[in-house]
Amino acid sequence: MEEQGQGKEMTPALLALHPEGRFVVVAVGVELRIFDLLENAPVVVSNCTTQSCHSDAIKCVAFDREGKLFVSAGDDKLVKLWNTNSWHCIKTVHANKKVSAATFSRDSQWLLFADKFGIVYTVATSSSEASADILGDQPVQLLAHCCSIITGLECSPNGSYLVSSDRDFKIRVSLFPQNPILGAHEIQNFCLGHTSFVSCVAFLGEHLPSQVLVSGGGDGTVRLWEYETGKLLDTYFTGNRVGLGDQMDEGEADRLAVTGISASNDASLIAVTLERLDGVLFLSCDFQILKLIFLQKVTLPECFTPTSLGFDKKGCLWLVAGAAEKVGAIEQIGADAEAMAHANANAATARVKVLSTVKLNTPETKVDICFIDDSSIPGGELLLKTLVGDQLDLAKTIAAADAANTALKKHLLKQQYTQEHRDHRKKMRNDKKLHKNEIYSANSSC
Repeated sequence: MEEQGQGKEMTPALLALHPEGRFVVVAVGVELRIFDLLENAPVVVSNCTTQSCHSDAIKCVAFDREGKLFVSAGDDKLVKLWNTNSWHCIKTVHANKKVSAATFSRDSQWLLFADKFGIVYTVATSSSEASADILGDQPVQLLAHCCSIITGLECSPNGSYLVSSDRDFKIRVSLFPQNPILGAHEIQNFCLGHTSFVSCVAFLGEHLPSQVLVSGGGDGTVRLWEYETGKLLDTYFTGNRVGLGDQMDEGEADRLAVTGISASNDASLIAVTLERLDGVLFLSCDFQILKLIFLQKVTLPECFTPTSLGFDKKGCLWLVAGAAEKVGAIEQIGADAEAMAHANANAATARVKVLSTVKLNTPETKVDICFIDDSSIPGGELLLKTLVGDQLDLAKTIAAADAANTALKKHLLKQQYTQEHRDHRKKMRNDKKLHKNEIYSANSSC
């Protein structure tokens, strides 16, 4: 039997938490698995014949600030906007390319999404907007990253800035326009310092005087930025805490990439996940000196590698590990693609764990972190059955999650070519151009 994830393209399971603590969403493959903690019941999405509603891998999920809206998007080039009161899909936007990131403006008036060509689009969330009356559901280009895959998209806590990260090592900070349909043409600055792709970004606190964000990347670092000025405040090398020493001495492909970052609502904790690390690193930010401080490394008892994470309103950290085999687009592999996607969703694997975090006043330990038993987590066994499924093959889940994280890193790493290879490619291009000119000259002389 072929080992899970070997020789197959895997897509990681994703997690989204309702800002008021009502819903937990796990997206794995084409499927949305939703649990209502208030009603203590699974949610079935409306106006869809299946729970998936997507025909290819879901690559991004997010709630708006108030939790009234939810977005799902991915490789089927569909961006779906959901009303979380009824879980009815109120708008479907057709993107030109596969979608790699999505978020909402701070006032929830605009849905923002980015594609793998490096373009960020916007569309009004309500048809009552004047722009929506004119444009309908057609997305409008907001900004572009010049043919670079966008890996992260977040609006600042004060709503003034839009931060976008990409495969080409950079973080762009743009002024969020008053009228987004006219584009976001004013760049505040760039946060430059990563030596490999930037995989994730997160803002620290909504009510803090210091306007800072953290980022993680393929270079194995977590970096602290003052995003208004683009100043790099601190760099934390994760390799020092996972037994790899200074990873900057290693080759780029050998470093453990940072796969996820989440900050608690009060900004007291920063949780970091790495590829192939069966655990979580906890950091904090000293806002007096603006430095990152290592707190603790927590190893997961079942030794799985998280593929997504997030803090809830109460400060608990939710982790999900899992993946599903990717299905090609319908136009590429035929009419059975959607049926195959649904079948893969049913076979997709995931595991959910929750960690409680309690602040301590002792000088030696600033926070007490411990796992919550499955029977004691919010929603209990019914939640796990909804988000994980009836049968959990732990070995399969671990292998699938590792394969998905590795595939993501390979996808984002820029191919390195030798000078000899570059010269050869340049010669081939010149020869092709010369051949075309010769054909054009011959045809002109006839």
